[in-house]
Amino acid sequence: MAKTVHVFPSGKGWAVKRQGSGNTGAFFLTQKDAVASARFIVKKSASGQVAIHGRGGRIAAAYVHGLPKIQKSPVKSSLGSRNIEKAVSELALERLNSA
Repeated sequence: MAKTVHVFPSGKGWAVKRQGSGNTGAFFLTQKDAVASARFIVKKSASGQVAIHGRGGRIAAAYVHGLPKIQKSPVKSSLGSRNIEKAVSELALERLNSA
């Protein structure tokens, strides 16, 4: 089953945590090392995606492996894409911290 692996700032470094996983995940001093670890985890499984959160919590980049690319909607939302991105990022980080 496809899973999302999140890379997010934690203290003075970066944490890598698989969505739905009860464990605390891994900690790295640099974002580059954390992203490399997350990409390895996704490649090791059949499919998945990496969501890379910036210091502000918003998803700054994403990497997809073994899944179809997510297409942009042709319909514009009245909420604005930045507000939607911010809400989704906050919800993802909230769920990671509560697990």
